[in-house]
Amino acid sequence: MAIITLSEVKSLLQISDSSKDTIINTLIPIVQKRVMRYCRNSFDNYLIRSYDSKFTFSSAKTITDANSNFLVNNWAAGLEFRINGSLYNDGIYTVSTVTASVLTTNEALKNESPADDPDNNTIYVLLQSINFPDDVKIPTMIYIDWLSYNNHHVVLNEATGDWSGRYKTEQEVLSQFDAWRK
Repeated sequence: MAIITLSEVKSLLQISDSSKDTIINTLIPIVQKRVMRYCRNSFDNYLIRSYDSKFTFSSAKTITDANSNFLVNNWAAGLEFRINGSLYNDGIYTVSTVTASVLTTNEALKNESPADDPDNNTIYVLLQSINFPDDVKIPTMIYIDWLSYNNHHVVLNEATGDWSGRYKTEQEVLSQFDAWRK
């Protein structure tokens, strides 16, 4: 799953119309990558590892598991996952559909099979789900708000009754994620 969804951002920011949908949808993957990089945390869980080169990747957006482990390991539509150790397909993907032996992604894949490995068919592929804790949603929403509204945060000084602006730096906004830094 993504770090936060459009509907969650809109609910937290109390946005009822669709005027900001495009910018929010654009910012969600950007913020997710920045948070992962800032935290040095991939927020992933080990799910399936293939030591015996049982995965085949297809440009038809499919991954075939000869051991049929996808349903056993609770893969489901919408799950975000990372591929590590492949020849051509390392990266982050989203599950579109899944059966016991075939996983279809929303994103393109390159053709790759165990026979493509120059080292005697010993591709060690790791598929990991990406799971963000629920309490990361509030700082994520704040970061999206900060990016989408040009960093303007105006506050009322109760002592003087004046409105004053203070521009937060990106580092100040990111510091809300320190609890998840590694």
